[in-house]
Amino acid sequence: MRNTLISMLFFLFLAAGCGTQENVIKDENIQQGNALHQEHVSNIKEKETVVLAYETSKQTNQEMNVDDSTDKLKTSIDEVEKHEVQDDRLKESDEKQEQKLDAKKEQGDMVSEADFMQVLDKYNQMYDIIEPDVDQSKLYEEYVGYKFKTIKTKEQLYKEFSDFMISEVARSLWSDYVNEGEDALYLIPQDGHPKFIKDNPYSLKKINQNTYQLTSNHQCELHGRLDMVFTFTKIDGKWKISKLDVS
Repeated sequence: MRNTLISMLFFLFLAAGCGTQENVIKDENIQQGNALHQEHVSNIKEKETVVLAYETSKQTNQEMNVDDSTDKLKTSIDEVEKHEVQDDRLKESDEKQEQKLDAKKEQGDMVSEADFMQVLDKYNQMYDIIEPDVDQSKLYEEYVGYKFKTIKTKEQLYKEFSDFMISEVARSLWSDYVNEGEDALYLIPQDGHPKFIKDNPYSLKKINQNTYQLTSNHQCELHGRLDMVFTFTKIDGKWKISKLDVS
C-alpha cells in the first residue's frame, strides 16, 4: 500500500515536472515570436522613416529647383525689360537728335556738302534737261542750229535752269549756244560746257551764312586744265549757283 502510494506520488511529480518544462518551452517560443515581431515592426518603421526622408528630400529638391528656375526666369525677364528700357531711351534720344537736326536745317544753321553736290549734279545735266525739246532731225543753216519745239526765246531757255541757278549765270553759259529766230529758238551744235568732276580735287569755303564757294581744279581731255569757282547762294530756302568763274 505504501509502495503504491509512493509510486503514484512519483508519477504525479513526474507529470508536474513535464508540464513545467513544456510551459517553459512554450514561454520561450512566445518570447522569441514577440521579439521577431518587434524586430519586424521596427524594420517597417525604419523603412517608413527612410522613405519619408527620401520623399521629403525629393520634394525639397523640387521646390529648390522650382525656386531656382523662378529666380532665373525673373532674372531673364528683368534683363529683357532692362534692354527694352535702354532701347526705348536710345530710340527717344535718336528721335530728339533728328528733330534737332531738322530744326537746325530748317533754320539754315546746318549745311551739308551734299546740298551743293545735288546742285552740281543738276548743273552737269543741263543739256539733258533741254535735249527732249530739240528737234535734231533737221539743221537750219540760216540759224546754224536745231530748232526747239516749244522754247521760243533765250529768256524762256534760262528759266529751264532756274531751279538750281540764277538767270544771270544761265545767260553767261547759254547765250552763245543758241540763236533766236523769228518764231523759234535754235541750238547751235558745239562742245558742251565743262562739267564738275567730283573725282578732281575741290574745296568748299563758307563766305557767310547764306553763301558758299566751291573751287574745283578741273581737268579733262576736252577742256584740259582749268579752275572752276562755283558760288552758291541760298535763295528762298534753296541753294542755287549765283556765280561761276572759269579760268
